[in-house]
Amino acid sequence: MRLRTAVLTTALTITATALAAGAVTPTAAMAAPVTVPLNVVDWDQPVPSCDGTPHSDTKVGTVTVTRAAGGVDVTVDLTGGGVSTGSVYSIVVWEEAPVCAGRSIAEWDEGTDGRGAVTAPLPLPYVNTLPGGGTITLGDGQGTERLVVVLYLHGGDNSGPVFVAGPIPLPGTAPEPGPNTPPRVYAGADQTVTGTSTVNLAGTVTDDGRPAPPRLTRRWSLVSGPAPVTFADATAAATRAVMPVAGTYTLRLTASDGQLTASDTVVIRVRERYRIELRAWIPQEAVVDPIHPVPLPLQANSLDSRSACGYVGGPLVQSSTFSGDDHVGYDGSTAGTVKPFRGQISTEFIWDGTSISGFTAGTGEYGTSHRVFRLTKDGDTSTCEAVQTADRAASTRQLNPATVRLTLSTAMPMIALSPTIDSDLLVGFSNARKLTVYAHTDMFPSHGFRIYKNDAIIYTRVTRNVSCVPVLGWPGFWSLVSGLNWMGNNVTVTIDTAAPPATIMPACRPRLP
Repeated sequence: MRLRTAVLTTALTITATALAAGAVTPTAAMAAPVTVPLNVVDWDQPVPSCDGTPHSDTKVGTVTVTRAAGGVDVTVDLTGGGVSTGSVYSIVVWEEAPVCAGRSIAEWDEGTDGRGAVTAPLPLPYVNTLPGGGTITLGDGQGTERLVVVLYLHGGDNSGPVFVAGPIPLPGTAPEPGPNTPPRVYAGADQTVTGTSTVNLAGTVTDDGRPAPPRLTRRWSLVSGPAPVTFADATAAATRAVMPVAGTYTLRLTASDGQLTASDTVVIRVRERYRIELRAWIPQEAVVDPIHPVPLPLQANSLDSRSACGYVGGPLVQSSTFSGDDHVGYDGSTAGTVKPFRGQISTEFIWDGTSISGFTAGTGEYGTSHRVFRLTKDGDTSTCEAVQTADRAASTRQLNPATVRLTLSTAMPMIALSPTIDSDLLVGFSNARKLTVYAHTDMFPSHGFRIYKNDAIIYTRVTRNVSCVPVLGWPGFWSLVSGLNWMGNNVTVTIDTAAPPATIMPACRPRLP
């Protein structure tokens, strides 16, 4: 006897919890194997035997169903002979029903003497499609929950011998005698999670299997919390839940056996990790040098250029500019060690829905400035540049349990007493999910901020866009001097931290107010 290729078009597995998918926690007695006769189908009677009725007393063997990991094992034992030798049979199973709806779980060569035994696994739940549409599932706690086993001559036209056994109750699904008791429900241990909105729920539900047939149901629901909860599968005791905002959630797991109901609750505390960035950048490729706003004829290059260019005698024409960051939006190139901004300050903290904790004071970061000199003499132009990184004031601090402040100040290096680039950001929670941001900045250059929640960008805002403002020559001199000495740009915005990510870019105004 040998078991050939298993023909399983659906191979579902279940865990110990899912084993109780509509049933019980099996005891040793309840999970004992079930053995029934395998009889010849009488062709003089109505066939096929969809309900397992053999219409014959001619027994050729037995079928034993044994509880196994992930389902049951079906053992066909031909003890009495009477089958055609040298033939291959299909072992077909379905849940007892008015119609035949079976699929083969194995092909079996019964051997040369028509005797022997073979065991085939049957994963539960086991789904079959009904001839008229729809499905019937064995092991889901619905329907009869009884198994029909049929032995067909494989590949034939059903004119050969047919053997049937059943209906067979699944081991472990028949309740022990006694009164019905409510399901036993455990919603899992209380949890505190940080930096994620997805929580694994480890609930369990067990039952005594009564009333029969068992019809155990489970459902998660939200008792209280700052926002709706999305369950991956609200009907599974062990599942995942998404809690979109910080705060304390109370969830209830309820189970019912059709007569009695029980429930348990679990408390989930969700803490979000935030990072706030405040940034200033020059959107143009180059900006005026306020000391040399226009080209000048000189008898020798200026003193402030000689550290980069050395002494160059004239007559010559000298001009110079400062490098910009060359990006209109918030982000710019970060190739190599380039910082795409004039200055940036950031801070991080934890928000639990009512207060801030774990506040981290940030340190300022500053971009490198390139002061490029151009010297034209006898029709030839040479360039040289001075490079320096600004390092001025930047700070962060927590003002109260729900508010932080970021302040950025940086200046053009290499120019003594130059006006600073200033930006101030006030960030405060008005409730678990609403964040109000107030930005107060210079009119030049461009300014913006970015908010991260749980390491993901949720909001980017350019609060001042000067990409179209003139920045070269005397107009550029005016833009630079007036814009850096006037903190006239104010923006207030309220952000829903559970909303989809957003990036806001205002239009540029060609002139400074």
